[in-house]
Amino acid sequence: MKSIIKFFVFIMIAGLVFTSCEEDQYTEEEALEQQQLVDVVISILDASNNYSALSGATVKIAIDNKIVSDSTNSDGIVIFKDVKIGGYIVITASKGNYTSILGEVGTNITNFRQRQVHETFYMYSLASDKIATVKGRLIYESDVTNREPEPVVGAIVRVKNENLASANNQVFTGTTNATGNYEVLVPVDSRGSDYLYVYYPQIIDNQTVGVENEDGTLAIIDREVVYNVSYNSLWIDGVPSVYATVPAPAGATVGSGFALSAQAQKTSLSAYSSVYIVYGGTGYSAGTVDFSTGTNGFAAQANIGVDGNGSITSVAIINNGAVYNAKPTLNISSLGGTGAVLDVQYQTTYSIFITNKGTGYLDFPKVSVELTDYSSNILRKYVDDNINDGSDNIIGDTYILNDYSTIVNGVIYPDNGSANKDTIFYTTALASRPTFEVYNYPTIPAVLSISSGNINSDGTLASITIEEGGYGYDPFAPPTITLNTIGGFGSGAIIKAEVNTSKEISSIEVNNPGVGYLRNINDFDNNGSAFRNPSSGPTAIYNVIPGGTHICNADYGTGWQLVENE
Repeated sequence: MKSIIKFFVFIMIAGLVFTSCEEDQYTEEEALEQQQLVDVVISILDASNNYSALSGATVKIAIDNKIVSDSTNSDGIVIFKDVKIGGYIVITASKGNYTSILGEVGTNITNFRQRQVHETFYMYSLASDKIATVKGRLIYESDVTNREPEPVVGAIVRVKNENLASANNQVFTGTTNATGNYEVLVPVDSRGSDYLYVYYPQIIDNQTVGVENEDGTLAIIDREVVYNVSYNSLWIDGVPSVYATVPAPAGATVGSGFALSAQAQKTSLSAYSSVYIVYGGTGYSAGTVDFSTGTNGFAAQANIGVDGNGSITSVAIINNGAVYNAKPTLNISSLGGTGAVLDVQYQTTYSIFITNKGTGYLDFPKVSVELTDYSSNILRKYVDDNINDGSDNIIGDTYILNDYSTIVNGVIYPDNGSANKDTIFYTTALASRPTFEVYNYPTIPAVLSISSGNINSDGTLASITIEEGGYGYDPFAPPTITLNTIGGFGSGAIIKAEVNTSKEISSIEVNNPGVGYLRNINDFDNNGSAFRNPSSGPTAIYNVIPGGTHICNADYGTGWQLVENE
């Protein structure tokens, strides 16, 4: 019995020893899992007062899904007990007339003996003697046609204190007023260790600018422009403040209605005509045959000669007083025979006469002619593109209109005696009536230009450039040239145009140079430039102390056009 009791005692002692060994292997991780709670200590320092403890600041955190609030003591400390470890918790802190805090506190611990986590935050006083002032003026060229930059109105300038990393109000703003001025109040620490960044806003606004239209006229327009102190500006094309316009010549063409026609002259056949033997045939007898009757009732005859085979070898024309104005026929059937082919190659002269004298002509129009004539017994068609250009003499002369007609008050008249009425010319012998087509030259408006070189440095008008003299202007009634100004710059100039015999504007005389014209209406700085790059500064401010004032101006320049110059 005693032996059994001793056995059980031994077993119990062994168990106690084993259990004691297990307890000796209790790990730090197991301790952390069982502990789970830590105290969160928050320190709030007054950065505006040499980083001294700030009492009375209200600090809030979330514990077990509940918002817990407490205030810092005289040491600037607040303690929240029994907060579960792991991750981060959000805290807020506020006090009247101070910057507020929105931050995080990590609750992870490094060993099982750690009972607290601690975080320090800084608050800045908003009292007037604890802040720095950033101020300045914003300007831009929203109207390049005047000579003063414009204030940027209603723009929000932002100033960031980089050391306010955990503050709700890290960025402070100011809005430019009607004169472009702004002011931003920024809390800073008492040691001058803060640094500030100034952010100027990008602006999209209309810009008033002088431009040249496709038709050469000038205008002042508004177009959208991006202004940014980080972008270089685009070049703006320069345009003067004055341009010249000239009316087009009267009418779409230089004259209209002129027309020519031709009429065959009555002539005897032997004068210009002949009979060409294409094929003589056989079996013909020599003899005399008649042509068809002429215009005067008489008929010419042809004396036919043949060879020994009865082939026609000659045809001699006998006029018999007959005259013709059209090709006659020849009947040889009375001579017997077969196969002969005779070609009556009729030719006569034609009178060229005006069927419509037209109106409004300052010069003769272009007139083409088409006709037929014989060359080596072959009937051919001929065309002269212009009967008045001195070439292609197919009707007997070259400068037909110049030499045989004249222009009076825009009307084209014959110039060879009233006895011929409207006839201006007689052609050489032709095989057909010539036909004419009149091409009236279209009028062409003149093109004038005024560039910076046409304007003197004192604002007077020196000259006007004739880019194209045009065509169709009346030398005896030169057109009136109009000077047009934009932006109200310049007045008083008087000019006069002259038209030469080629019906084009040949010169422009400046009788009065006027005053106040600009070489470039877009030259806003009067320095020959048509753009200004932006400038700003400073954008970073260091060693800022309470009570200090920092001037940060910005000039946005002429900006970046959303639509390029045209």
